[in-house]
This record gives sequence, structure tokens and C-alpha cells, in this order.
Amino acid sequence: MSTDDTTRELPTTRTDDPGRPGRPGEPTRAGRPGRTILVGISALLVGASAVGPAFGYVQGRDDGQPIDESGTTAATSFAIDADRADVTIVRTDGDEIEWSVTGGRATTRVELTEDGDTARLEVDDAREIWLDVGPSFDVSWMGSAVTPTARVTLAVPEGTDIDVANDFGQLEAEDVALGDLGVSASFGSVRVSGSAENLDLELDYGDATATDLAVTGTIEIYSDFGDVELRSPEVPAAVDVESSFGDVTVALPPANYSVSHTSDLGEASDRLEKNGDGDPVPVRLHTSFGAVTAETY
Repeated sequence: MSTDDTTRELPTTRTDDPGRPGRPGEPTRAGRPGRTILVGISALLVGASAVGPAFGYVQGRDDGQPIDESGTTAATSFAIDADRADVTIVRTDGDEIEWSVTGGRATTRVELTEDGDTARLEVDDAREIWLDVGPSFDVSWMGSAVTPTARVTLAVPEGTDIDVANDFGQLEAEDVALGDLGVSASFGSVRVSGSAENLDLELDYGDATATDLAVTGTIEIYSDFGDVELRSPEVPAAVDVESSFGDVTVALPPANYSVSHTSDLGEASDRLEKNGDGDPVPVRLHTSFGAVTAETY
């Protein structure tokens, strides 16, 4: 098949031989005229008589090879928006952010945009089908049951703000020195160590592990299904950690804390050493199903 973009009309006729309803070109049950699925969708969307709409398929690189792209940017804030990617973040002594995207499928698409001090890297799949009477429909999930995952690697200078939105994939940041770190993921775990000014993790399915991560600002971590473990050698400004299904463990150095630790179905313990003057640091820990533990770092 040609790898060029194509637009073609789907056939709308089938034989009248007995058989199960099938794809274009397959027989249908006797006495029942065949129809294309897209024609039915077109009629549903526009409420008009069925007129065969266009079917589009976007193929990736002509060589059929996985992605392999890289570059640098002087931005101080870097955002990643990915459909399916494993993300690795490391520290660099240089002044610029170095990024690379490798692996994935031949249809993996990469686009970097810059606006002032902010750079945005999009990693998605170029395959789509669309109707000429309606919106696009993403079908990148179709095909092999095991889809190769793209690998995104960032080497960032100290103080860089990072924001990651990822549908499928892991994130690992080891011994980093970041500004704000925000991660939103549907399926995948997060592991972070080093330091960050503020930490905001929101996971649907996956564990959140931040060990030896010094955070001086606010810490917000939420996981629908997964364990949360946070161990900070620095006293943060505030802590809010919650899991719907999973254990919550938080270790902080001695300081003046106001702790709320609850579990709807599980044990909750507070062994966090509290001392010092001034306004207490608010710490809220909660899980619906699992154990909650607050302890001294």
C-alpha cells in the first residue's frame, strides 16, 4: 500500500449471497441490502439521506521506520503532551534543554512549538479517520495489541519548569533539580528524586513514588488506583495526598505540622515528629481503601 495520504470512496454494494453481515466486499444475509458503516454514521450525524462520505488515512514516515528526532531549546518551561510515551528526565549542566524522541511506530508524530520562554512537545499518532461531514476520530489504538511506545528523553538545566500530560507510559526523573513539576497521566507510574519547588501529580492508574525529593513549596498528589509514597528531606509549605485505592506513605523532617490522616477501609497512623514555632504546615493524607502512614524522614 502506498504510504502517501489517500482519500477514497468506500464501496457500498455487496453480494446477495447468504452469509453474516460483514465488511465491504463480504456477503450479507439474503434479502438484506448491505450498507457501509460510515454511511450509517453520516446519516446519524446530519439527519439526511446516506451519502457515502470520504474515508481518510494518514500514514507516517515513508521509510516505515520508528521515530528518531532530537533538538535543543533555550526555554525555561517545557511541556509534553503525549498519547503514548515513556518519559525520562535528567539534569544537565548546560544552559539549554536537550530533547529527543525515539522508538514508537512509523506513524508516531512529533511537533515542537515555542512561545517565548515556553516550549511544547507533542507526541501522538498520525493515524486518523474522519468524515467529510463531521469531526475527526482518533483510531491510533487500532492495530497491534502491543503498540510500541515512544521514548522521550529530556536533559534540563536547574530550575526548569516541567509539565507532562501522558495517556499511556511511565515517567522517571532521577536526581533532578526542577522548578515546578506537574504530571497528569491516565495509565502509568511516576518516580521522582532530587528537588522541586512545587510538585503536582495526578494519576488515574499508577503508583506515584517520590523518594528523596526535596520540595519547599506545595505537594499535591492524587491517584485513583495506585500507591503513593513521598519522602522529602525538606519541610514543604503544604501537603495534600490522596488515593482512592492504594496505600499512602509520607515521610517528612521534624517541624510544626497539622496532620489529618484518614482511611475509609484500612489503618491510619501518625508517627510524624512535630516541633517548632510559627504556623503549622498543613498535611492531609487520605485513602478510601488502603493504609495511611505519616512518619519522620
